[in-house]
Parts: sequence; C-alpha cells; structure tokens
Amino acid sequence: MARRAQIDPLGWRTDYAYDGSGRQTQIKAMAGTSEARTTTLVYNADGDVASMTDPLNRTTRFGYTACCLTSVTDPLGNVTNATCNAAGQRLTLTDALNHTTTFIWTGEDLTQISDPLERNVYFRYDVLGRMIAAQDVQGNLSRLEYDVLGRAVKSIDPLGNTVQTGFDANGNVAAILLPHGNGVTSTYDARDRRVTRTDALGQVERWTYDKMDRVTTYAYDALGRSTTTTFPGMGGSVTASYDAGNRMVALADSVSGTLGWSYDSFDQITAANSPQGTITYGYDAAGRRTKMQAATQAQVVYGYDTADRLTEITQGTEKVSFAYDPANRRITQTLPNHVQTAYTYNNANQVTGLAWGKAGQAALGSLGYGYNTVGQLVAQTGTHVPQSLPTASSGNSFDDNNRQTKANNVALSYDESGHLLNDGSRSYIWDDRDRLSKIQQSGTTIASFSYDALGRRTVKTEGGTSTQYLYDGQDPVQETQGSTVNPILTGLGIDQRYARNDTGGRTYFLTDHLGSTRLLTNAAGNVVQRYEYDPYGATTQSSTAYTNPYQYTGREKDLSGLYYYRARYYRPQWGRFISEDPIKLAGGVNGYIYVKDSPLQYNDPLERVMNFALVTLTYTDEAS
Repeated sequence: MARRAQIDPLGWRTDYAYDGSGRQTQIKAMAGTSEARTTTLVYNADGDVASMTDPLNRTTRFGYTACCLTSVTDPLGNVTNATCNAAGQRLTLTDALNHTTTFIWTGEDLTQISDPLERNVYFRYDVLGRMIAAQDVQGNLSRLEYDVLGRAVKSIDPLGNTVQTGFDANGNVAAILLPHGNGVTSTYDARDRRVTRTDALGQVERWTYDKMDRVTTYAYDALGRSTTTTFPGMGGSVTASYDAGNRMVALADSVSGTLGWSYDSFDQITAANSPQGTITYGYDAAGRRTKMQAATQAQVVYGYDTADRLTEITQGTEKVSFAYDPANRRITQTLPNHVQTAYTYNNANQVTGLAWGKAGQAALGSLGYGYNTVGQLVAQTGTHVPQSLPTASSGNSFDDNNRQTKANNVALSYDESGHLLNDGSRSYIWDDRDRLSKIQQSGTTIASFSYDALGRRTVKTEGGTSTQYLYDGQDPVQETQGSTVNPILTGLGIDQRYARNDTGGRTYFLTDHLGSTRLLTNAAGNVVQRYEYDPYGATTQSSTAYTNPYQYTGREKDLSGLYYYRARYYRPQWGRFISEDPIKLAGGVNGYIYVKDSPLQYNDPLERVMNFALVTLTYTDEAS
C-alpha cells in the first residue's frame, strides 16, 4: 500500500497523494503548518512524468518519444532537446542555443561522444562489455586490464605508465604497484579489516579495532554515530552532539572551542555559531538561500530568476548582479562599483573571452582564450596576458614516495607522514592532527596557525599581526585584526569573492577563468592593484599598498609565500604541495603535484577535488 503520510522524529508530517494508477501526484512537506510546501507531479498517458511544479509554482515540463525523454522545458521556456534510438539510448543532446552533442553506440556500449565542435572521445570494450580503453580528444589512449574475476588489475596511461593492483584470497586490495616500480601494500585480519599499510619507503601504518569493528580512537553512541574522536599526543579530542532529528548540533573541540548549528523544520541551517561569531540564514519555499547575516555586518540578500539562477546579491547599498544566456551561461557580472565583467564562449561552452569595464570610463582590460582542435588552451590574448614563466630550476630529486628531496640542490626533509620539515632555510612544525601549526626561521616563529573542528583555518599570525576568520561554509566572510573588522562580500560558490575592506578602503575583485584575482578596483571603478601569475601561481603584484591575500585561483597567499589551499599548503615556486594528499592514492599516484601538472586548465579550491576551470562558467551556484 502506498504511503500516505510520514512523521519524522521531530514530529513534522509529510503527506503524499496518488492518482488512480497509484502514481505519486503530490508531496506536501510540513503538512498542517503555515510552512507547508507542495510539489505536484503530472503524468502523460504512458505514465511518464510530464510536468513538475515546485512550491513556488514554477513548472518544468518533460516531453517523450516512445518512452524516451526527448525534451525538457524549464520555467523560463528554454528547451533542451534529445533524440534516442529504438533501444532508448540517447543519440543527441541539443541545448537551448542549438549546440548539439552526439553519442554513438555499438550494441549496449557507448563507443563515441562528439561535442558541439566535433571533438571526439572514443571507448572500447571487451566481449563482456567491460571498458578496456578510452581515447581522449587529443588521441591519447588509456587502457584497463582485468583478471579472471573481472577485477581491474592494471591501468596504463597514454605515456605507458602502469599501475597494477593485487588482491589477497579474500578480495582485499593487498598491493598497488606504482609506475616507478615501488608500491603500497596492505594486510588484513581474519575479518578483512586493514591492519597495516606499508608505503614505498617501507614506512608502516597500523590499525587496531574494538569489538564493533571501530578504530579505537573513535567513540560511538547507541545509534552508531561517531561522538568523540581522540587524536594522538597533544591533538586533543572532538565531540559531536545530535538532536532528536539526527542532526549534528555541536562539535566541541578541546583545542579550538565549540561549533554549533541550529536548523529549521526543513533541516536547513538557520544559525552557525563559532568562537569567531555567529552567522544566520534564511530560505525561500524552494529551499534556496535568501538571507545571510554575519556577526555585526549588514544582512546579505540573494535574488533568483524563475530558472533558479542567482541574479543578484545585495548587502546594504552594495549589489552584485548577474545575467545569463538561454544555455545558462553567465554572460555578465556587475559589481557594486558598476564595473562589469562580460563573458564570451565557444559552442563547447569554453570561455573564450573576459572583458572588464565601466560605462563612461576607459576599458579596464581583457583576456582572450584560444583552444586547439582537442580543446586544450593554447593561446591567451588581451591586456592582461601573463608575461612570466616559472623560474628555471635544476638539481631537483625525488624519492619513491614522490617527495621532493632536493630543490635547486637544496636538501629538503620530511617526517614519516610526508610533511615538509625543513626547506634549507625554514622549519615547518605540524600538530598532531597533521595540520601546519608554525613556520620558523633561525629558531624564531615567523608564522603560526590555528584551526577549528572542521579543519578551517581560524587564526593566522604573521609579522606580529593576528587575523581571525569567521566562515560561511568554506569561505571567510569576515577578518578581524584587533579592533579592525574587514567584511568580505562572497557568493554562493566556493572562492567567489566580490568585495573586501582593505587598507585603502573598500576594494572589488576582478578575476580570470581560474578565479585568480587579476585586478582590484576601488569604489570609483578605478584599478588600484594588479596581479600577474606564472602558470603555477608564482605571484607578482603592482604594489604592497593593499593587504588582499586572495590571489592565485582565489586562494590565500601568506607572507611566507605559501598558498593556503584548505586541506594543504601549496608552494608555487615548486608547483607542489608541501605535504602528501590526505586521501592518499585516491587522489592519484603522486600525492604532491598540483592539478595533474595542468595549472592552466584546472584549479583545486579544497585541494581534494580538482575542477576543470576552462570548460564553462555555466551557472552552478547552489542555493543551499
């Protein structure tokens, strides 16, 4: 029998309605309250969803041909079309600007994808339907091999580098052989729990477990939720608390203090509390964030169009506005000082140009991007083309764990966890949670850092000045230095930054395709600071009059020259991180390189998830 209602642990009711065929036609959350939100579904004669109307009464419509979804019409009337073959496999996908991507199938296997610029990707399969090769738009071939049990045991990249995987008798990954000939091995107990991991240098990590198969440094409640994590040495502990709705309401860190969260009846965060201050939030009936207020700042208000695209951000008298084309690509961004960024694209949605300017004033500059037939960025034009290349280096060496042991003939040292300890002139000190805590030179501390329970850097002390950060999610929205408070106007996406108080007054950010700050402008729309970067982010700025740290790819540059990439610190002169990737081999066979050595095409705001920065600026800001 179809479920008619559901009541959650907090007592909130959701009602469901059905038609005569048993199809769900309505979902009403928070039923019986003034906050009730209704979503309605309508079906065609074949039983397919023909339209969906959300709680704001916006309708998205779906069209079908022989049960194949062939059109989606958004609430603004923009249509995405598709065609299918007799087997229901998609053959074409055409966006609202009539740009078509084509798919070719052999039986049940997808063998080719052609983008709107007719750039092709090919796939090959064995007789069992397993993918054994993929050829990218550059013609580079990657291959996979399988064992008799169907497990992938060998991957070969286009350069012939091979990674092999070995399994024990129980199917656990026992060994990974890396391209340089060394590898990583693991052993397991009788219950298939990993008990050791030995890296390429022979260094061993060990695990022990309690009777519930849990690592002994963790404590759990009766519902199996992690409640307390105890770190080794001086790392302290973090204790989580939950409400009756299974929502985390507090993280008490014995080192950094307590983080707390409040929620509305739709499980949306309405307040986030930290030792640095409180941020409150508001939402509309569609669950989109409509308000945010940080500490003592004026409230930030968000506006959207019918297609859920962010159209404006307002704080007090300041407003940032956005416009889009029918394919949902952002075509203009206008800052509070009326300086506008205009974007152009090719048919494959790659950014081909950025132009900065203000009506009635001389143009502030431009950047153009050119691509080859396989989609690689091969040319930059305009008034802000980078002029510098990375400084030539020699006398570099690396060990079997991919750690750089010499840079320009200067010896580097690391601890067993892969953290840089000394670079020949400075020492790096790490806490017992594997976070950089101090940098010392000639025995004197020149920088120190503190973090909260979520790993966010909350205090930075450099040059005798301490800066505290108040976060909205992953981004600081306020910096405090003594009695001075610098508010930052940010967007809904990570590292989207529009305005910040600086020593010379309010400044506004103009960024490139990677999110790197290229120009700072003042309230009158005049350029007051310029930034230039080599491909790996070594930075040159036009003056030192401004304190803005948000530079290469929007990340924070410290006085040490390191960039803070959240999970790790990055040294642009080396093009490498100074510690190993915390997710180990899941991040790739080399745990130190930056964005697969392709810094012109990618960025990595969390230093865990690599973003392809050049494909498109299609609207992806989430409202939650």
